[in-house]
Amino acid sequence: MSGRSYVEKRDYPRMSVKAIITYRINGDGTMYTGTGNNLSHSGIQFITEKELMPGRSIEFRLASLDGKVDPLEAKAEILRVEPADDTYVISGKIVEYK
Repeated sequence: MSGRSYVEKRDYPRMSVKAIITYRINGDGTMYTGTGNNLSHSGIQFITEKELMPGRSIEFRLASLDGKVDPLEAKAEILRVEPADDTYVISGKIVEYK
C-alpha cells in the first residue's frame, strides 16, 4: 500500500523539486525568477513574487539547486494562480519542450 488515501488520476505523477526557475512572459523580454515546487511530464508548479494571469504563456528554464540534474527548458501555459503571503503559487501546463 502506498499510504495515499486517494486514487491518482494523473497520467504522470508529480515529483517535488528543489530548483530555481527563470522565466519570461511571452511578449515581454524581462526575466523573472522563482522556486520550483513540483513537476510532472505535463505540468509545473512554482512560487514567484510576480503575479501571472491564467491563459498567459511563459518560456522557462528550471535548474536544480544541487546541479545533479540537467536544466529543463520548456514553454508553459498558466492555468492557476494562488496568492500566498507576498508570493504567488503558479500552476502551468507544459506545452513544449526545448
